[in-house]
Amino acid sequence: MFAAVQSCPGSILKRSMCLVVLAAGLTSTTGCAQYLANIIGVFNGPPVPAEFKGLEGKRVAIVASTESGICGDETSIRLAGNMRGILTKNLPKSTFVSQEDVDQWLNHRTPGDNNLNSIGKGVQADYVVAVDVKGLRLKDGQTLFQGKSDITCTVTDVKTGKTAFTKNLPQYTYPVMSGQSATETTEDNFRRAYLMVVSDKLSRLFYAHEIGQDFAIDSTILNY
Repeated sequence: MFAAVQSCPGSILKRSMCLVVLAAGLTSTTGCAQYLANIIGVFNGPPVPAEFKGLEGKRVAIVASTESGICGDETSIRLAGNMRGILTKNLPKSTFVSQEDVDQWLNHRTPGDNNLNSIGKGVQADYVVAVDVKGLRLKDGQTLFQGKSDITCTVTDVKTGKTAFTKNLPQYTYPVMSGQSATETTEDNFRRAYLMVVSDKLSRLFYAHEIGQDFAIDSTILNY
C-alpha cells in the first residue's frame, strides 16, 4: 500500500484523488480512519492555498446564523467562536472582533437589522465573515450519529458593502464514510465535534493548509 501511495503523481489534484481512494477503503471503521491519518505524512508537497486571502492583516468580525437568527443559539455562537480561535492562530497579523463586541452591537441594533455591512461598521471591521447553517441534522437513523447541514460562508467588504467571497457547502456531511454509534457518545458531544469540524473546514478557506487535514480530522471525530 505504501508503494502505491508513493507512486501517485505530485500535483495537488492527483494527490487528492489518491487520498480519496484511500479514504474510501479505510474510513469505514474507527481504527482504519486512524491508520489513514497516520499515513497522510507520506504526501509531501506544497500546501493548499487559501481560497480567499483578503483577511490577512485586517480587522475581521465573524458571525454565524441558523434558523434562530444571527448568534441566536448555541450552534451559531459555538461555530463563530471556533472559527475565531482557529483563524486567530493561523492569521496572526489579523485582528478578530470579540464575541462580546459583536453581541453588544446586536443588542443595540435597530430591530430586524441583519445587514452584514451594518454589523461590520458597528464593530469597525474591514471584513465580516458570515456563516449560515440551515437544516442541521445530527443523526442518520436512530443508532448512528452523522452530521449534515447546508452551509453558506460569505465575506463582506465593509468599505464597499459588496460581497468579496462566497462558498456554498450543500448537504455538508461528516463523517463522510461512516458515522459514530449512538452508544459511544452523546448528542451534545457529537454536536460539538461536528461543529468543530465545520469550523475547521470553513476556516481553512482563508489560510494555506496541508492537503491531508480533512482526513486527519475525520479520524479525530470518529474517536471523539
